[in-house]
Amino acid sequence: MKYLHIYNFLSDKERSEIFDFAVSNKSSFAQSGVLGDANHRCSKVLYDFPKELFINRLQKVMPLACDALDITVNEAGLIECQLTASNDGDYFKAHTDSNPEQATRTRFLSYVYYFHRIPKHYLGGQLLLYNNQESREYGNFKVVEPDNNSLVLFESCLLHEVSPVRCPNTAFANSRFTVNGWFNHKVTTSFT
Repeated sequence: MKYLHIYNFLSDKERSEIFDFAVSNKSSFAQSGVLGDANHRCSKVLYDFPKELFINRLQKVMPLACDALDITVNEAGLIECQLTASNDGDYFKAHTDSNPEQATRTRFLSYVYYFHRIPKHYLGGQLLLYNNQESREYGNFKVVEPDNNSLVLFESCLLHEVSPVRCPNTAFANSRFTVNGWFNHKVTTSFT
């Protein structure tokens, strides 16, 4: 259940800018979901947002994360990004971010950047990390708090979930916001 938690990932100005962007684009967020199971995840997601800052910073932190998590990568490829808003009652049930049988098989490193209104107006929304399903059943897990302006990285094959968010004043600006996504192995195609 190793993970890396980096605090003060963005400057205060950068954090404020992404928060303002998220709040001002409320109408562009769509209901999230998981293929095959509409009840597995409840939140709102936005794919079209300024990602360059995040991708640049993530590329710089990847070697540190791989070293800390004992991940060997020959060459990294695509970095996926999405902006997520979780409000009262939202959650994400236990899952992994990579599956050898699906299109997610090239994901090797997952990340979550947390940000929110100051002061925070919600409770919950913790990241729960498990070694496997058995450790989940026996209550053996790590709890990662969604600390403002922090980045958490962990292996994509690690079982994890997001605990329910409680936000009595359901104003969108009071949501638990994240930029989250995945590092992928570089895929090469050879034609013979």
